[in-house]
Amino acid sequence: HDHPGVKILLEALRKAGCPTKVGHRILCEPCPDGFQGGYDAVNKELVICENQVFSRSTAWNVLAHELVHTYDDCTAHVDWDNLEHWACSEVRAATLSGECSLGFSQLARAGFGLLPWKLRLAGLACSRRHAVRSLLSLQEQLSLKEAEQVVDKVVVRCYVDSSPFADIPPLHKHKTSRCWPLDEPKKKESANLIRTEDK
Repeated sequence: HDHPGVKILLEALRKAGCPTKVGHRILCEPCPDGFQGGYDAVNKELVICENQVFSRSTAWNVLAHELVHTYDDCTAHVDWDNLEHWACSEVRAATLSGECSLGFSQLARAGFGLLPWKLRLAGLACSRRHAVRSLLSLQEQLSLKEAEQVVDKVVVRCYVDSSPFADIPPLHKHKTSRCWPLDEPKKKESANLIRTEDK
């Protein structure tokens, strides 16, 4: 795999008993303008938009993003009609897919340097933007302010929920030595709204 997160997500889905197979559950299809991919919670399928994704790196990031939604849907109590649940999964997908990884030029322009806490703040802000944009793209009745309010209720706790990874993947594109291990049996207190234990 060109994207280490994709391999980990596919393995986590397999271990959880979630059916995911290229050509069956993972599809390439044409999509409307403005969409690069999507997750169909009814049919349990994810789509990469063949007419909107034109580079290998983008395709891997889109696949990772939609696999996070697949993982959340299969392993957590997600109510996709609940905007806070949806926003939480969007924050996680943006965070864990690599969409919010930053290159040297982006860091320099933003003035963040390489301080870990500044990288985290940049990643959090990026994940928030992605989640707001996703809500607005599929909920036409929502205003920008309403979408931001929904996301702001969940963004911090969902940003730090790195399951199935042991930690949030590297925010720096050029930091390639780290292997994003699976979150092995150590018990973590869930940070988001949807990853809760059955009572």
